[in-house]
Amino acid sequence: MGDSGMHETNGRLWTKDFILIWAAHFVLSLAFHATMPAFPLLLEDRFGLSGLALGAAAASYTLSAIMTRPPAGFCLDRFGRKVLYVPAYCIFALVYALYPLMEDTAGVALVRFFHGAVWG
Repeated sequence: MGDSGMHETNGRLWTKDFILIWAAHFVLSLAFHATMPAFPLLLEDRFGLSGLALGAAAASYTLSAIMTRPPAGFCLDRFGRKVLYVPAYCIFALVYALYPLMEDTAGVALVRFFHGAVWG
């Protein structure tokens, strides 16, 4: 077999690297899925959005995630996973701190768009 750039694990699954990656992704996914149902309520309560405006602000996340996936896949293949994943995880976590600072719907939509791009 050729050198795949992976560490030798002697067939073990539960390595230190696997546990760290699993834990990081678990926390990231937990944060993502915990905010998804709460986000429309925040927009409605804080900014009075409803209907199409509410959907558009919430959908900006998904739109940017879809747009960034093809170039992200290319970059992951070209530069490696760790080089992109570690900064993306850190940025994704830091963006959560921006939501409470937003004072209008445009700001929230912009942060939401950026957050989706990092997720993508």
